[in-house]
Amino acid sequence: EDFAVVVAAVDPDAGKGGDLCLDVCACGRRDAVLQHTARWQQNEHNNTNWYLEPGTAFGFADGPVQRRKGGADVEPGAGRLSWHLDGNGGYRAGEAECLNCDDRW
Repeated sequence: EDFAVVVAAVDPDAGKGGDLCLDVCACGRRDAVLQHTARWQQNEHNNTNWYLEPGTAFGFADGPVQRRKGGADVEPGAGRLSWHLDGNGGYRAGEAECLNCDDRW
């Protein structure tokens, strides 16, 4: 079967009235989005660059991912999301960065 995956981050400050507001979001076919990539590599799918380095990081970007620190995407830009997969939370959601211990995200 052909399944889709949606990956997003909710802005904790935008939905104070109870409504959710996605800060950044991307989607694609499961087999492409969850394709394992080697360090410094990415998989282009659905006009988005995806990476999944098992045990290290997962994320997407609306442009090339050329710099990663600890597996996380550190390129500037709002159309990016990066999660650490080692238990340290996420690194970024759009322009918000250094979210490793921020439990609001």
